[in-house]
Amino acid sequence: MANDEFIGTWNLVSFETRNSDGAVTYSFGEDAEGVLVYDASRNFAGQVSRNDRPHFGSSDIRDGSIEEIRAAYAGYIAYFGKFEIDEAERYLIHRVQESLFPNWRGDSQKRYYELSDRRLVLQAPPTPFRGENVTGVLVWRRAT
Repeated sequence: MANDEFIGTWNLVSFETRNSDGAVTYSFGEDAEGVLVYDASRNFAGQVSRNDRPHFGSSDIRDGSIEEIRAAYAGYIAYFGKFEIDEAERYLIHRVQESLFPNWRGDSQKRYYELSDRRLVLQAPPTPFRGENVTGVLVWRRAT
């Protein structure tokens, strides 16, 4: 497989989190939206959002209440940087330059992948989330 099969824009189809018992939840809702972009220079950018994030009471982007800011942050993830692909082991590494979650800045995020036709499935290794380790499984469809 040529690495250029990743290049392009991908739209989120689903984002599941699976706990150690295999139970599936949708931490960003069953109608989450997202976009993932890979380019030929090995840059990537990804964003996922809950569809039901409440609006702030103010139209000033820096004037949300603590509760509004918390809901906005908890319902959104974004990060960007460089990526590498290990075709033999079927994973890619997102080398994070910057992220909404500051702990990911400078970190490497491993994602196992399945790529076929217009569909990309990315699965993260178990990750801490709300007090337990969960596995995120994101299904993407190539944008037209």
